[in-house]
Amino acid sequence: MDAEHVILSKEILNGRPPGSETKIILEFWPKGTTAEITVSAKAVKPEPGYQRKVTVLPRTAPKVDRPLTIEGTIVSLNGASVYKGVIDVEIHDAEGNKVEQRIYNEKTLKPDEPLTVSFTWKPQKRGKYIVKFSYFTTNWKENLFWDDAARIIEVQ
Repeated sequence: MDAEHVILSKEILNGRPPGSETKIILEFWPKGTTAEITVSAKAVKPEPGYQRKVTVLPRTAPKVDRPLTIEGTIVSLNGASVYKGVIDVEIHDAEGNKVEQRIYNEKTLKPDEPLTVSFTWKPQKRGKYIVKFSYFTTNWKENLFWDDAARIIEVQ
């Protein structure tokens, strides 16, 4: 399943209880053939021990050439510390092209203390963008988590 299908499925199933199903009928152009698929909501368990959240501000509909603040927060829930880790925040367009990346080196994560990074980004064109959020140990040695679709941004 490619990224576009995953995003579509996430949007359709967003907020539905685990186990629910939704039928989707796709019509292909120009031949007019159709296909029916069923997507199922399932409970997704986050990687153990890390809570994370990505926020986009302002909360109003994003517009081209207007600055947005992208903020990512991590909390270690399992008592673990990570000394001088690396936070990677990426923004990709709907085609999967990376349009922005911010890397934060030497970010130490302490148990039960939020670790937050933020930056300002100005979208250059309308469309859908995906924020990816990850945290690595020192020098990118081990990936502690990778959230491939931490936030979806619709720019008008």
